[in-house]
Amino acid sequence: MIAAALLALGLSIGAVVVVAVAVIWLVRNVKQRKADARSEIERDVLRGRPAKRLDERAQFFGLQSKGATQMRGLGTLALTEEELAFVLWMPHQTIRIPLRDIVVVDEAKSHLGKTVFTPLLRVRWRTAGMEETVAWRVADLAGWTADLAGAKARQPHV
Repeated sequence: MIAAALLALGLSIGAVVVVAVAVIWLVRNVKQRKADARSEIERDVLRGRPAKRLDERAQFFGLQSKGATQMRGLGTLALTEEELAFVLWMPHQTIRIPLRDIVVVDEAKSHLGKTVFTPLLRVRWRTAGMEETVAWRVADLAGWTADLAGAKARQPHV
C-alpha cells in the first residue's frame, strides 16, 4: 500500500516537473519570437528610422484570403511613412502593406467569425490584382486609425 502511494506521488511529481519544464520552454520561446519580430521590424522595415506607431502586442485575426481556420496570435505591428508592417511571432509570418495600396481603414467587431468583444483595427488593401483584408486588436485603436488615415492621405495617388 505504501509502495503504491509512493509510486503515485512520484508519478505526480514527475508530471508536475514535465509541465513546469514545458511552460518554461514555451515562455522562453515566445520571448525569443517577440525579440526576433522586433529585430525584423527594426532591420527590414524601420531601417534606422523612427516608427510613427508601434504595437508589440498586436493580436492578429488573420487574412481574409486564408479563411477562418488559420492561426491567430500575437505579433509586432509598425507604421512608417510608407507602409504598415506586421510580424506574427508564432508561426512566423510577415505582412507588409504599402500605404498607397490601402483602400479602407476602419473598425470591426469581428473578423473571420472571431471576436474578443472589443473593436478591431481592420485594413483592406489592393495586392496582386485583388483586395485583401486583415484585422488586429491593438492598444489605442483610435490613435492607430487616425495615424493610418493621416499617413494614407500623405501618399501619392496611384
